[in-house]
Amino acid sequence: MSAVVTGPRIVRAALRSFYRNGWLSVAATAIVTFSLVLVSIFALLLLLGTNVIAAIQNKIDVEIFFKDDAKVADILTVKEQLERNPNAATVKYISKAEALGIYKGQSDRNKRLVEQISEEENPLPASIQVKAKNSDKLDAFSATLESDFAKPLVATRSDKENREIIQRLQRIVGFIRSMGLFVSLTVLTFAVLVVFNTIRIAIFSRREEIEIMRLVGASNAYIRGPFVLEGAFYGIIGTAIALLLVYLLVLAFGPAISSYLRELNEDVPAYFRANLPLILLIQLGTGIGVGVLSSYIAIRRHLRS
Repeated sequence: MSAVVTGPRIVRAALRSFYRNGWLSVAATAIVTFSLVLVSIFALLLLLGTNVIAAIQNKIDVEIFFKDDAKVADILTVKEQLERNPNAATVKYISKAEALGIYKGQSDRNKRLVEQISEEENPLPASIQVKAKNSDKLDAFSATLESDFAKPLVATRSDKENREIIQRLQRIVGFIRSMGLFVSLTVLTFAVLVVFNTIRIAIFSRREEIEIMRLVGASNAYIRGPFVLEGAFYGIIGTAIALLLVYLLVLAFGPAISSYLRELNEDVPAYFRANLPLILLIQLGTGIGVGVLSSYIAIRRHLRS
């Protein structure tokens, strides 16, 4: 029964302290909001970057282009060797004639010039396209392609370039992760200090009231409750504002980012909405955590003094 009675009192006391502090409460909420916006942006970039890498890896093929004097029988032998590789999902042979047909079908410019190219004067090489099961292990095909049999037949191959692209993207995502962690921790630390000092001022303004409650036998949990709840208010309000700001930023800049990723069919606003529960959970957990932790430390230090 006491919990039912004191619960509303704690909430009212927390709201009263929140409004009483005025501009301090606004400043604390603002810094929490700013922190949550930064954390959300880095989290969204990290999620999007990881998704982009996965999409690119799924699209990457290893293309092997053969010299014009390479015999079809020898190329098919290389194809059979690649098919036996455990990392090969599919292996497709494209002849010179098929390559020319694909090029003609994809060429919208200079159609007259393209139509004049005959199969006898076909400059396009025969090739093999290999779809890897694991694009992180493109080196698995090197043993076959660099063998004494295959190497003289091969003009160019894309496995090394593709591996470098994947590694470069992974380094970018790693940089975003490291930078996001550093910036987020720095800003969150600053937010903890601001909320801590705001609660300390609230405690100082109510020090006589706190002493009276201690004299009449109020428990530390009862005294601590309004201040901890006030810190939670900073996090909840900051989360609501931060979520709105991040969504507005996504609407403003998302289409431009999506245009760069159009080949990967990445719609940033749609991606944000799809991951909204996760982003909201990150924001709410971080915001309330910052507010409650700061408040708890502040009132704990006062009650011990």
